[in-house]
Amino acid sequence: MSNPINKAGTAKKTVVPAFLMDSFDELYDQPKPKSAVGRPTIYTDELADTIIGLLNDGKGLRFISAQPGMPAITTIIRWRAEHSQFKQLYARAREAQLELMSEDILDISDNGPNEVGRDKLRVDSRKWLLSKLNRHVYGNTVKVELEKPEVSDLDLTKFSAEQLDSYISLQEIAKRDDAE
Repeated sequence: MSNPINKAGTAKKTVVPAFLMDSFDELYDQPKPKSAVGRPTIYTDELADTIIGLLNDGKGLRFISAQPGMPAITTIIRWRAEHSQFKQLYARAREAQLELMSEDILDISDNGPNEVGRDKLRVDSRKWLLSKLNRHVYGNTVKVELEKPEVSDLDLTKFSAEQLDSYISLQEIAKRDDAE
């Protein structure tokens, strides 16, 4: 093989025979394939199953996205919006995480070394988080349901002005609750 630099210090020109020019043009006009560098961004069932499995094991998105071969958090969130089956599995996995967290509260309270201050903080943090993430199950709110009397059963003429104002306020609140 000859040296590509000539004695004058400049690069030698490669001469390509005319009959080979068409094949060279085809070869060099093709776009270069992209190398597989970076995180995956294309949704696959296998990758989705892996993510859901890790969520079911109690792992969070930060942990999952930090693992080799896992997509970024923003990609996972985008997949949740774009793929209905993944969205459903994701929601179920998050519900399972809440159950695990409630079991953690019992384990911290019942088992382990007696580090009262630290354990109280761990339990209170989990209870607060559970009450915010699923207030219907773990929240401190009490739902009171009142039976609404039929308007035809009431004789509004016997109400005082204050009672009428209260009745009207309650009717407005009931209408808003029904709308929700």
